[in-house]
Amino acid sequence: MKRSILFALAMAAGLSLSGCQKAKNSVNKFMDGVQTISADTEGSLACTPVKLEDGTKYQDAEARLTFTADYPTDDSKAAIMLRRWLYENCFGEPCTDDIKDGQAFFDKLLAKYKQENSPEMIKSALEDGFDGGWFYNIRFKKEWENEHVVSYTYSADAFNVGNATSSAWIKDNTVSKADGRTLGWDMFKSKTDVKSAIDDVLVTKYGREGADMYDQGIPMPDAPLFLADGVRFDYGDYSIVTPHVYEETGEYPCCLLSYDAYRQLLTDEARELLGLQ
Repeated sequence: MKRSILFALAMAAGLSLSGCQKAKNSVNKFMDGVQTISADTEGSLACTPVKLEDGTKYQDAEARLTFTADYPTDDSKAAIMLRRWLYENCFGEPCTDDIKDGQAFFDKLLAKYKQENSPEMIKSALEDGFDGGWFYNIRFKKEWENEHVVSYTYSADAFNVGNATSSAWIKDNTVSKADGRTLGWDMFKSKTDVKSAIDDVLVTKYGREGADMYDQGIPMPDAPLFLADGVRFDYGDYSIVTPHVYEETGEYPCCLLSYDAYRQLLTDEARELLGLQ
């Protein structure tokens, strides 16, 4: 497969579309607008809605990049950490340049994209039987925040119009506003107990078939995403369900552990940060 097709994979290896979202079946559905979520408290993370797209063409085929973001623009520790996290996911290397402007970030990303998707690459891919165009989409979305934390998802997907195939990835991050640190597995009393709860919910939701795809059981999710009503765990498109289950549900797999049912799994610090005291 040509390098132009592999760009999104190299850029977002190991990720998936935002969990519990409906599957995207046409390129038009990839062009969703930005919906910035704001907190009803003072000290909300300052962010600018951004939607930018550009690309390259060869004859009637094109490779197009769309960047949709709730781009954090202030100097807070949380905003700096989130911008660095986005940079590292998009470029696959440590952040050495904190880019505060969403347009400037897109311009840098677009330069890399165009280098990977030159007209020569598109021509070569067409000769190998890939046609219609390639659409790469990156989303950086603020999912939720309160006075103590802010939760973001970074998702990326690639879509080939000619053979109607797509790939998608996601990463989750909840950041402390006080010091910019990520809220991870240390927010739970027992990682083993969390994994057991995740398995129970996923098997109830998707059945045993997905769980039996792995000799060692359902894989551990990458990271928790703390939201208003519970903790969500996102998985890749086919990572815990077989393709026909995915097609029937039209949903990228995920698991939500509600605070009402699973609050006892959280540490005292987590409950305080999430406003559950």
